[in-house]
Amino acid sequence: MTAVPTSPIVLHADQEHGRLRAAVLFLLLLAIFLLYFLLRALWLALAPARVADVAFIVACPSAIVLALVAMWGVERGLKRVWHSGRSITLDNTGIHVQDGERPDYTLNWDGHLNDLYWSFVLAGYKRGGRERRLPEKWVCLAAQVQEEENRLVVYTYLAPKEAEQWLKGNGRPAFHPILPQDLYGDDIRTRYFSLPNRPDKIPADLLAGKDGKFWLAEQRRWAEGFELTLPDFETFISIVNSQQ
Repeated sequence: MTAVPTSPIVLHADQEHGRLRAAVLFLLLLAIFLLYFLLRALWLALAPARVADVAFIVACPSAIVLALVAMWGVERGLKRVWHSGRSITLDNTGIHVQDGERPDYTLNWDGHLNDLYWSFVLAGYKRGGRERRLPEKWVCLAAQVQEEENRLVVYTYLAPKEAEQWLKGNGRPAFHPILPQDLYGDDIRTRYFSLPNRPDKIPADLLAGKDGKFWLAEQRRWAEGFELTLPDFETFISIVNSQQ
C-alpha cells in the first residue's frame, strides 16, 4: 500500500488527446509522402533499367511501413512531453484537480471522502471513440472519489490478463461489474447496424436498479472522466486506498 506522498505526484490525464492525435496523423501523411519520393528516387537510381518501372510498387508500401514505424516512436515521445492540460496532483493534503477550462478544485484527505469502483468489458455493445480503437475483451476500470459537491472520476483500460489480477483483489478495492449491454442493447441491429453514440441519459430503470449508482458514475465518466495510464491509475488507487 502506498502512503500519502511527501512530495507532490503529478498524473497527466488523457495522453491520446485530440491535438496529439491530429498532429500524429498529419506527420504520418507527411512522412509517407516524403519517404515515397525518397525511396522511389533511390530505386530509380540503383535498380537496373528493366525493373525501374516497378518503382511505385516498391516505394509505396515501403514508405507506408517505414512511416508507421517512425510514427510509433514519435507518438510515444510526444505523449511524454505534450500533455492534455488535465492533471491530478497528489500530495499530503489531498487530491488537486486541474481540469482544463473548468475551475481547479481539491479533494482533501481529511474531508470524509467517498469512493466508488466499477468495471466493464469492452465487448457486446457498439463501441465508439477511444474504446473503439482498443481490442475487444479489454476491460475498463473506473473509480469515483467524492467530497461533498466535488468529485473526480478516473479510469484506465487494460488487457484481460492484467484485469484478472486487478479484479482478484489482492489488497485492491473491489470493482463492481456492470454490463454495457444493459444500456446499449444486445440485439444484432444495435451491435452492428447502429451508430456508436452515447445515450443522452441513463434510463430510469437502470438508475433505480441495484447498479444505479454505478451507472450514474459511468455517465459522469463520459463527460468528465480522467483517463490515466495503468501505472498512474495504480498509483492513484493505491494512495486513495491508503486513506480509507
